[in-house]
Formats: sequence, C-alpha cells, structure tokens
Amino acid sequence: MRRILLPVLFLVILPFGTIVFSNENIPSSSVKKRPISQTLSVSRKIDALVSKHLAAKNLDPNPIISDDVFVRRAYLNIIGRIPSHQETVEFLEERSSGKRQLLIDQLLDSDGFASHQFNYFADLLRLKSRLRQIPGEPYIDFVKSSIRENKPYDVFVRELLTASGSYAERGHGAVGYYMRDYGMPEDNMSNTIRIFLGTRLECAQCHDHPFDVWTQRDYFEMVAFTGGVLMRVDTPLGTYGKIRQMTREGTVDEKTRRNLQNMLRPLTYGIKGTGTGLAQLPDDYQESDGEAEEIVTAKTMFEKKSLVVPEIPQLNTKGRRKGNAGRGRGGIRNAKQVNSREAYADWMTDRENPRFTTVIANRMWKRAMGVGLIEPVDIITEETAASNAELMTYLTDQMAEMDFDLKQFLRAIYNSQTFQRVAVVSDAEEITEFSFRGPLLRRMSAEQLWDSLVTLTVAEVDTRQGPDTARRYYGMDLFEIYEKTKTMSPDEIVKLAEQDPRKAQANQKKKASNQQNSIRAEFNNRLRELQKKQQLAKKKKDYPRLKELKKEQMEISKAMGRKYNSRSRDMIRASEISSPARPGHLLREFGQSDREQIENSNSEAAVTQVLSLMNGFIEKRIASNPYTELMSNVEQAKDIPAKVDVIFLSILNRMPTETERKQWLDDVSVHGKEVAADLIWTLVNNSEFLFVQ
Repeated sequence: MRRILLPVLFLVILPFGTIVFSNENIPSSSVKKRPISQTLSVSRKIDALVSKHLAAKNLDPNPIISDDVFVRRAYLNIIGRIPSHQETVEFLEERSSGKRQLLIDQLLDSDGFASHQFNYFADLLRLKSRLRQIPGEPYIDFVKSSIRENKPYDVFVRELLTASGSYAERGHGAVGYYMRDYGMPEDNMSNTIRIFLGTRLECAQCHDHPFDVWTQRDYFEMVAFTGGVLMRVDTPLGTYGKIRQMTREGTVDEKTRRNLQNMLRPLTYGIKGTGTGLAQLPDDYQESDGEAEEIVTAKTMFEKKSLVVPEIPQLNTKGRRKGNAGRGRGGIRNAKQVNSREAYADWMTDRENPRFTTVIANRMWKRAMGVGLIEPVDIITEETAASNAELMTYLTDQMAEMDFDLKQFLRAIYNSQTFQRVAVVSDAEEITEFSFRGPLLRRMSAEQLWDSLVTLTVAEVDTRQGPDTARRYYGMDLFEIYEKTKTMSPDEIVKLAEQDPRKAQANQKKKASNQQNSIRAEFNNRLRELQKKQQLAKKKKDYPRLKELKKEQMEISKAMGRKYNSRSRDMIRASEISSPARPGHLLREFGQSDREQIENSNSEAAVTQVLSLMNGFIEKRIASNPYTELMSNVEQAKDIPAKVDVIFLSILNRMPTETERKQWLDDVSVHGKEVAADLIWTLVNNSEFLFVQ
C-alpha cells in the first residue's frame, strides 16, 4: 500500500554529528521550500490569537476533528474535491503522527490545488472562454500557469496591470485582464479597486460616494493612470489597406472577404500604451471640485500622490470628442505616454499599500475558514473593523513576510488547530462578529460538487484534460494564425483565406475519430480472443487458467470503458470545462458564476438542484455504469458488508456506523444486490455529502 511519503531531502553531515536537511532538490514552487517549523510557528500564533479573542468573549474553541472528517475537509478545501476511496483508506490507515502536515503539503503541491485555485480566481476575475469575438483561453492559460508555478500574488497582479502587446501572440495572455473590459476603462478601474483593494468605487463614477470618502474626482484621478491606453494594436500584417484595395477591385470575392475579416480580426486585439496619466471629467460633471470636461491628472486614492508628471496638451477644444469617453480609443488627443500604468502597478502591489496586503490576506483566510475577518471582503470603508483586529494585523504582516506566497500562507492556516476544529453553523448574530471557534459549516461550491462526482466516476481525476480546442479560432490555433500571417504577403493571406482553414479542422476531427474507432476495434478483437481462450480453458477444466483469463478480460474492459465510454468522456474537472459551463450543466444548476460579475457564484439550495441529482444523474452516470471508479471498487469488494463499507468510504469518506451497516445489510437480504445503487443514490443526495464539515 502506498503511504504518504516524507519529502526526499539530501543529508549533510556536519562536525559533531549534526545532521542538516537540504532542500536544494525541491522545486521552487513547492511549499516544502519553507521549513515546516516556520510554518507551524505561524500556525501556533494564529491559534493563540484566536484563543485570546475567544477568551475575551467567554467562548471555548470547538474540539479537534477526527481523521475521517479531516481528510474530507482537507481535500475539499485544498484541492476542491472529496478524496477517492484509495486516498481515504491510505490516510486513515497511516499511523505516523505528522500525517496531517504531510497530507496538507502533498495536496498543496498537487495538480488538484491548481485546479481548485483556478476556480477561485476564475470567479474573482470573471474569466470566460470567450472574450467578445476572440478565445478567452490565452488569458485563462496565463492564470493557470501562474498558479501552477506558484507565482507570488503581487507579481501576478502587477503583470495583469502592466500587460501590453497583441493578445494573439504567445506569452501575452495577461493582456486578457484589460480585454475582459474591452472599451470600458472606467469599469476596469472599478473592478481593479474592488478585487485588489477591497473598495467599491462604482458609485463615484457618476457622483461623490454617498457612504464613503471617495469623490467623483478621486475616481477619475485613478482612471487617469490607465489614460491613453488603446485596446487595439498594430497588426503584424501591415497590409490591411492592400487587402481592402483588392476587395474593392473585385479580385477578392465576398466569401473570401468574410473569411479574411473573421481570420484577421482577433489579430488586432491587444493593449498599446503605457498610460498618459490623464483623464477627463464627464461633460455632465456637477461637483464643486471641478468643471465639466476638465482634464485631471493621476493621483492615488489614499495618499493623493502624483506618481508621474503628466503633460496636459494644449488643445483648441476641451479634449476628446463628446461621446468618445470610456471607449479606450486614445483618450485625450495629443497626450504623451508617461508610463503611468507602471507607476500605478508599483503603487498597487507595494506591501506598504494600506489595503492590498490586507485584502488578499483576508480573502485567503475566508477561503480556508468560510468567513473573512473583515466582511464583506470587498466593501472596506474608513469605518470597517476586523472581527479580530490583532489577528488581521498579524496575517497581513505574514502575507508580506512570506512575499505574497499564497501556498505558504494557506499552509499555515491549514496546519492551525483553528482550521482543524469542528465546524460551526454560526457563533454570532452578525457574520462580522464571527469568533472562529471552528470553520464555518458551508455547502460545497458548484465546482466542489461537480469535481467530487467526477472523482466517483473516473480515475486520475486531477490530470484529465479537456478537449484541445480551447484556443481554436477559424479552424486554427489563435497563436498559429498570428505567427503564420506575420510574415505573409497580402496575396498569401488571401490564398490562406480562400482555403478556409475550418475545412482542415473538420478533416482533422474526422481523422481523430477514425483513429479512435481503429483502437476500439483492436480492443474488441482482444476481448473476442480472450473469450475463445476462456471457452477452451473451461472445456479442459483448467480453472486457474480460466481465472487468469477472466481477470485479464476485466482489466481490458475497464481500460476500454474508461477511455471510450461516452457517459464518462465529459467527466472532467470544472477547471477543464468551458468557463462558465453551458446553461443547463450541473455546474450552473448548483450556482457556478456566469462570470459577468465579480464573485457571482452562489451555494444556495434550490429545487432544480435536487431534481438534477434525483432524476437520473447519479444512476446513469455512476451507479449503473460498471466502468466508474466507485462501481469498479464495489465490484472488487469481497462480500456484501465490504461493498457497503466501500460505498461509505468513497462518498462520505468514513466507515458506516453499526446502525447504518445493519440497516443496509438488512435491505440487501430482502432486495438483493441492486440495493448498492439505492445506497449510492441516498448518500450522494444526503446533506452530509453536500456540506463541507
């Protein structure tokens, strides 16, 4: 049985018999780069500050949870799914005293963590597989790769805010941050401040904020940092005019013209400009601290600092044309680029920024514990106070001390006793007064539920990938179109459009389908040969040989079923499905965000959710499919009691109680083996499965 292994470390022998562990062979993205002793020191301090706060309120902390509750909570919180049957059994049978620490590290360094963390940022950043008329995958790929390499959060944010270049060029996925709000620089600024500084500025876009200190002028002074940024770039072709001329002259027919337009349009999207540091007040501006259409210079919203020295151009008019505000088409005429975006990004991500570090520390605390120390996490005002101010200050300091390493920060929280205590429904009338006697008991997110059902269905759930069509545009990979047309002449580009690459894509799909059919036929031939050998062994009464042949047949059938069974083909993790999932998908039924608003998901119960699970999903996808992981494990169990145990360990990650086991064994004695499907259906639809305890 595979055990949870200690990290492989080099031993260095020093004088006097001292042994020091070296971490030189540990990947830089691994949490093991930081000694566990340092992490546990932070964890103990967290517990001490929570205990101090509870004592002041005459409250006792909840008891520490059992191993079966911990393994389920750890998997759901850290990698976003329940543990498989094998993972559950391995952890429960492990006897080492530090197995919880080892499991936390193992999960944080896994592909599953990257998948679950992506779902969080997809909701926060409103990631979509389609941005206007272009694929959203380059942006999505940038976020995924940043998570996998454990890029420091401040570096990640800075790259988003300073991104520039063609969106269709490899390595420019971060440009998608601005493309997500194409033509709406004011909205982009509002979203940026809300996400990274936890403050709502939307109201100040039209008037002075009624509930906070921000004025409308403050708002436009922040917008000025991204002033003059174009959301179109020079095409790599440099020959658009020639192609238009060929169209007008009739040398390009209408079909080819449409093909050209569709093929070349995405190559013009991107970000150009370092920022002029200038913005213009609206033509209906009515506040006393400015005039309509006045040009304002960039200033930070907290300290009112001018980080750059913009040059206000001499204009014959009051600036740009009316009606052109907020369209990102150059902004104020004749304004010079002064690298205001760079200065703005430096200020935003500086650890001395009064909000940046606190907001991400609070967000990660809420991610682990279910409730933020500051609630709501994105409506922080001058009067906002944390429920445990001393703990919030400590966590903020630790986030900076850890250089914004989110893995290390979460590692400290997950190793705390506070995280490992019995969950509570609520311990205060107001969520802002939550005391953290334990984490908040909460329903699974849509992604956690879906990924848990996938875990019951297929093997190697964290490494299964979706179809390789994410960046497909007009029959080709978006990057391929950019690179291919970059060096082409107008005539060559027209010829490519006449060929219509979409036909080639259709042919490739057909070829791939034929290859699958060929492999499937090979599987079937092997099964027929085995059946003939079984008949011969049976005739000769060679029962040991017959047993071997049946085992081989089962393995081939399982491999074939997992690969080609249509009911399992789309069972991939939520992070691999289009973002968001299509309407009607179980993810959407259970509250996945539509990605139109920041953090727009919900985990509220609804009748449609019950109907989705009750009306055939569990039975068709899991219980009646012999190739699923769950049913395969049930089939291999030696007797009926063992089958009941497998089902409980797979779905609820615990052994059944004596009462539960007796009840289901009694049902088996009356109704036979089909009770297994009923037990699976009952447990999946049970609140114990749907909640993160």
